[in-house]
Amino acid sequence: MVPHPSPSVNRRLHPFQANLSSYYRGEALEQAQAWTRLPEEERRRRAMDAAQRHDVVALWRLTENWLLTHGEQGAHVSPHTRAAYARGGRLLLETWRHENLLRPSRMAGADIWRTVASRQALSH
Repeated sequence: MVPHPSPSVNRRLHPFQANLSSYYRGEALEQAQAWTRLPEEERRRRAMDAAQRHDVVALWRLTENWLLTHGEQGAHVSPHTRAAYARGGRLLLETWRHENLLRPSRMAGADIWRTVASRQALSH
């Protein structure tokens, strides 16, 4: 079973917070290692459940686990990279809040591009 952060961690950390250097050196890395020890079918079941429920926290933790175990930098993921993944994850979940994340509609990709383009236009 993947360990969950202690309640004190939940109070001080937002799932998309970018400044997590001490967290990444300890608890997140331990969580990622515990995740990789799970049987493949259990990892798949948990990931599918999080996607079906649009569970922001669980999906971010899955992303963290992937970055830490499969990312090029391993446990040394930069705050900039974490922030970029977090922004992308938030954007996807906001834009696709009515989409099936496991089987998005044909127009779901176009929706993301329109959202990105409109946000870029607003920021200039």
